[in-house]
Amino acid sequence: MEAAIHLGGQRLEAEAAELPHTSWMGPMLPPDGQREIEDAAFDLIVCASSLAGQTHPIVSESIGELVRSMNCYYSNLIEGHNTHPRDIDRALQRDYSREPERRALQLEAAAHIEVQRAIERSIPGRTIPGRTTRRFPLRPNLDGRGNLSQAALVEFCEFFLATCVDQVKYMRSVLDSSELLRRMEIYVEDEVRAGRLPRGSFPLLREALLAGQFERGQAPALTGYKERMARTVLARLLELGMLLSPGPKSPVRLGFPLVVVDR
Repeated sequence: MEAAIHLGGQRLEAEAAELPHTSWMGPMLPPDGQREIEDAAFDLIVCASSLAGQTHPIVSESIGELVRSMNCYYSNLIEGHNTHPRDIDRALQRDYSREPERRALQLEAAAHIEVQRAIERSIPGRTIPGRTTRRFPLRPNLDGRGNLSQAALVEFCEFFLATCVDQVKYMRSVLDSSELLRRMEIYVEDEVRAGRLPRGSFPLLREALLAGQFERGQAPALTGYKERMARTVLARLLELGMLLSPGPKSPVRLGFPLVVVDR
């Protein structure tokens, strides 16, 4: 892990040495009084607040873990580093490939996610939005306010905020509790019929979604089974990553393993 971070730092330093001076990037801030930008920022705050109140904070943490992995996958893909999400998931469990190139990509991914977590710890309650870029205008429009175009900066800010609002609205629709429960129930029914999940799985998953977490001792009451069978159902969901727990006696919470993400 440390080696991957060190190599990543060396690469960034080499790339930075080839870039123009930061003064070439001016202007850095849009002018005051840009009504379109202010309105878009207000819309984003309202939508984000609505999303934050839509799911239990503990469930939001599990969703954040999934988003970090997806950010890592797409960000590294831009660099030409195709690390499959399953390999990223294994890297987070410290399950590294014996193949040197694949292992190196896993280490890079794990370091990338750790950096995301470090940034989020410094700004509680936030998940960082991947990467941004500012383009040079196709037809240079310096408009007398810096090396780059003030108008292009305003255009970029409007585009970025509109994209954020669109993505928050999308997540709100995906994480609507009634719709999410419906999809979960359909998935569990299919898996039970196929013999891949035991009966009694859905009540445990539903409780984890709605309550955020629950004590292991609640499993019999939730499933309607006796203690031994209830423990079997709980163990299977933990094995598949559909429920998560930091310890053998700790409460359990909802997980989002890759196998269920599409559903």
